[in-house]
Amino acid sequence: MTKILSSIALMLLSATSSLTAAPTQVVVERSQHPGDALRSRLGVVLPTADTMIIIYGVAQHHTRTEWSIVASRSKDGKWTVERAEEEGPGLLPINPHPLSASKTTLSLDTGKALDHLLSDRQAYLEKVSGGDMPIGGYASTMEIITPKRTLTIDWTGKLVGKLGQIVDTVISPS
Repeated sequence: MTKILSSIALMLLSATSSLTAAPTQVVVERSQHPGDALRSRLGVVLPTADTMIIIYGVAQHHTRTEWSIVASRSKDGKWTVERAEEEGPGLLPINPHPLSASKTTLSLDTGKALDHLLSDRQAYLEKVSGGDMPIGGYASTMEIITPKRTLTIDWTGKLVGKLGQIVDTVISPS
């Protein structure tokens, strides 16, 4: 019996020492986003910032259109919006091809309006509400990343409420 207990103790000690001998490494990464595959295919690098809004959408009927729009806030408070789009086969047998890629800086007023929307706690508590999805309509995902919180939502049609205002500000800044 003592021999068995000694063997078990030796195995536990061996397992414990091999586990603690490996260096500990903690890596925190953002979640995988649906737009990551599109950006990878198009060779468009995802910007890095403490505050970002990542929007991915897809619509399909005769063709399939995918887009990835990323708004990132620099340390000095300036917002930059980068877009990448691709069109591919839906009902029509076409080869996938990039549609457009662009990078714009939001005006100071639009950036402040976006900051205000992101700082509103109520926006993060809203029920996600979009419209019906007709033929050729689109489905979207948005990930909001700030130093204080992260939120990921999915919707179809046009998003309404404060979250819809965030999307509208990023997609079609005035």
